[in-house]
Amino acid sequence: GNPDIMSLLLEHKQADPNIPDNGGLTPLHAAVKSGWLDLVRSLIIDKRVNLNIQCNVGSTPLGIAVLRDKPEIVKVLLDDERIR
Repeated sequence: GNPDIMSLLLEHKQADPNIPDNGGLTPLHAAVKSGWLDLVRSLIIDKRVNLNIQCNVGSTPLGIAVLRDKPEIVKVLLDDERIR
């Protein structure tokens, strides 16, 4: 997970940061699942990123962070006003 590359990709206004992979994971889901705190921070700077989006099994990025015991990521997500 390279935050610099992700930031570069997000500079393109046509890029949709919420498109899931074949498993239903968005880039934010994948970053949370992998524990990549810096990448999570880079992604949520972009207001287009849906912090409440569910993957194929219904998990949100916050839910994954809790289940995977990622307290720093939980805090970063909860500090964002978009979390419901």
